[in-house]
Amino acid sequence: MEFEGTPWHCHDDLVFSDPHGYYIEMNYFDVLTGLAEGTVLVCELWTNGTLSDRWLVHRDYVDEFRHLQIGDEIRIRPLCPKKPRSSQ
Repeated sequence: MEFEGTPWHCHDDLVFSDPHGYYIEMNYFDVLTGLAEGTVLVCELWTNGTLSDRWLVHRDYVDEFRHLQIGDEIRIRPLCPKKPRSSQ
């Protein structure tokens, strides 16, 4: 999987972990399903206002914040934002 303008690499399966050591391992099909459902999210690292990296995280297994340095900002969002339901 590649995001334009940021480095990329591949894995056989993706492993998402949390700060307590819990983790979930997902194959590519599960990752694609998770992106569509919103359980797998896009994580961006912005350094001093410039996008410097982008990767995937799991909604329930996120361990990205301990790596932040001064000037860093983490933005996590769904790939496919859900549209609000109309009231009609």
